[in-house]
Amino acid sequence: MSYEARRRGRDSRDRRSPARDHLEILEARTMLSGMGAAPAASRAKVSSLTVLQTSLPTAVTGATVAFAASVENAQNAAPITSGKVSFVVEAPQRMVLGVASVNTLGQASTSTDQLTKIGKYRVEAEYTPSNPNISASVAAPVTVQVIRQPLHVPTVTTLESGATGAESGQSVPLLATVEDAGTGNQVDAGKVQPISGILQFLTDSPHRLILGEVALNPPKSASSSSSILSTIDSAFGIANHQTTSTEKTRAFLSTNKLRQVGPYQIEARFLPTNHDYTASTSAPTTVTITSQTQDASTVTNLQVSANRIETGETVVLSATVQNAHSSLAGGTVEFTTVSPRRVVLGKAAVSTSDQQVGLSTAQLQKPGVYQLQALYLPGTSRFAESRSAPVTVTVTSLSASSFRVTPVARFGARNDPMSFKVTALDAQGQPLTDYTGTVVFTSPTDSLPNLPASVYTRLGIGEPSPATPGLASFALPSYTFTPADHGSHTFVDAVRFGKPGAESIQVTQANDPKVSGKATFSIE
Repeated sequence: MSYEARRRGRDSRDRRSPARDHLEILEARTMLSGMGAAPAASRAKVSSLTVLQTSLPTAVTGATVAFAASVENAQNAAPITSGKVSFVVEAPQRMVLGVASVNTLGQASTSTDQLTKIGKYRVEAEYTPSNPNISASVAAPVTVQVIRQPLHVPTVTTLESGATGAESGQSVPLLATVEDAGTGNQVDAGKVQPISGILQFLTDSPHRLILGEVALNPPKSASSSSSILSTIDSAFGIANHQTTSTEKTRAFLSTNKLRQVGPYQIEARFLPTNHDYTASTSAPTTVTITSQTQDASTVTNLQVSANRIETGETVVLSATVQNAHSSLAGGTVEFTTVSPRRVVLGKAAVSTSDQQVGLSTAQLQKPGVYQLQALYLPGTSRFAESRSAPVTVTVTSLSASSFRVTPVARFGARNDPMSFKVTALDAQGQPLTDYTGTVVFTSPTDSLPNLPASVYTRLGIGEPSPATPGLASFALPSYTFTPADHGSHTFVDAVRFGKPGAESIQVTQANDPKVSGKATFSIE
């Protein structure tokens, strides 16, 4: 290509087009004010400001360190969304850690594992704009201190809590914590493993015995912490079996291996599973084991939901069992009547964590005065039986002796809704204004009874259709009277009959079929 051709090509590239000028004007306006400045301001040089941050001011050699830079308009803090950022080590010697484009939020970042030598690194972020109307800028440097991979970091193990005394064979709760005693912020410097290993609970006096081991931060293992503190609330009430749980650097053990009577010196010992940490042992704590309690006294209390009920009505019995330590080793509560004769109404199991149990019963069918009692039967010989004071429940006869069922309109058509009124009556046939029982609805007959065929022939009439029960349908299967009913309630459009004839309905008390009432409708 000749010199003249090359010159013409260069001239054409340098020549500014209207579209290019318009684009640069719009970009400059956005960076200058964010809202569109006057055209005269489009040629003003935008001063940029770059800010640099690092994820690890202190890093272990070879650890991955992240750097993040933000670029903005120095005048109005609007983000600059074009250009590139170079992340550069200036001291002790220049080294490019990475180059990243600025995103739509004015941000750029990089991660590197190139800081492998021990020492202080002075890192800068150099912004290079892609728009000539924006100035370059360099962020204030950040310092990253690179340290040696820590080995044999000292630890401190503390036996935080545990029962000071327990009975022979009873579970004793122990809680211990392991802490970093020397790395400062090095654990957060990357490539340093969290405290992990085995926390061993043991006693050296009166003889050596390993009570149990709990793994701290085992690989790919989810820890459980929900029961650590709640389990310690009552040392005497913990179930007699060994349990363990962990929460990061805390470990819990419940052990029942201390069976001999006497004082024990309990320690917690941390045994690391990597070389980052050293072993450590807690100061000892004393647990005194005493002889197992035999026939410890218990107290049982009984409450009832109502002291006066009607025959067959449900009553709720609630019993609470306690001893001096407010806990028990299981057992059963037996609910009985003690008069007029002893009848077991039901049983409920007592747990070690909740000594309140309940029973609902509808067995008190006959009218009379009943004395009810709760009897605690312990699960072991450690506790004694106990009986509650008797509680009186009076059972009365049903307040309603019958029901008066009155059709609102006695005549109706097939499948038309019919209404009726129900009134509760006492033994003298008087309305019971305080009746609050439950009634159910049925249709016992859907046709007159069929006579032998010879009877209809002799009378010269045709035989009726066969009985078809079930053609009556009710809007409600049952109803419970309220105090506002005053013993009487009208059921509007409550029944439909599927065939003509003399159709009847029956209203019956739900807990006693002997208490009922009927009404008959004439259906066309």
